[in-house]
Amino acid sequence: MTNQMRGLRYNSEEDTLKIPEYGRHIQNLIDHAVTIEDPKKREAAAYQIIRLMAQVSNQGKPTPDIELKLWRHLFIISDYKIDVVPEGIELPKEENKNLRPGRINYPRNTKKFRHYGAYIQELIDKALLENDPEKRRGFFSSIASYMKTAYKVWNRDPHIGDELIVNDLKALIAGRGELPEELRIVSPHIKIQTRPSSSSNKRRGKNNNRNKKNNNSNRRRNKR
Repeated sequence: MTNQMRGLRYNSEEDTLKIPEYGRHIQNLIDHAVTIEDPKKREAAAYQIIRLMAQVSNQGKPTPDIELKLWRHLFIISDYKIDVVPEGIELPKEENKNLRPGRINYPRNTKKFRHYGAYIQELIDKALLENDPEKRRGFFSSIASYMKTAYKVWNRDPHIGDELIVNDLKALIAGRGELPEELRIVSPHIKIQTRPSSSSNKRRGKNNNRNKKNNNSNRRRNKR
């Protein structure tokens, strides 16, 4: 066995990758950058590594948002040991590395009215804050018109009455305010595409086979 073969190491013998998507070479470069004593050379090396990280993760040319993410990942990979302060970048702190985001409250009334979308409740909340009667009526008219369109698309039924939409809107308000009267509900005509039945698929297949046979017979006739 040659000396070169003796110098090889298995991945199982290496340190665990902090962020595997960047690979072993990026982690080794960052570990080396931590040991550079000259501040300017260390900073230059860090910026070069950021560019490599962008290429490795298919981010292309780093934009401000992507660059912020890359710098945070660089500090995480270095175990927060690299002494670099990039301009305009808020870096993560080691004491916050174990923090977890807070619990997000489950959206209200989404199980029954999910066909209206996740943001319909936010629109209703804003409409309830409007004090001007005319603006409030216009706001709720727009919301009801959107709900009617969404209902048509979801249920594949173009014939939806305004009464159903008004009742759903009252249920979404859930006693937090009064719904204005005489809402103007406008919904564009939507062409509902129904799914073809199995029998129509069979007929379409027979017609295609018949057309193929006719085309083949026409080709043979033209050759004669």
